[in-house]
Amino acid sequence: MKNQFIKITYITPDGSEWDLIVNVNEISRLLYGFNQIDFRTPFPSGLNYVNVTPQEFNRLEKILLEE
Repeated sequence: MKNQFIKITYITPDGSEWDLIVNVNEISRLLYGFNQIDFRTPFPSGLNYVNVTPQEFNRLEKILLEE
């Protein structure tokens, strides 16, 4: 699979929203109901997931399932 990058707007634990550019090869799974995206490689903080809004989750699902 070729390297493809997408922009994800995620929600931090304090409620702030941040943009993240992600290689789709790093996404390991989508957790439905939790609106969570897990990654293969953890962030410097040790976490390997981000939470997103339901709208963002649906948008990302459409993008990822098109491949």
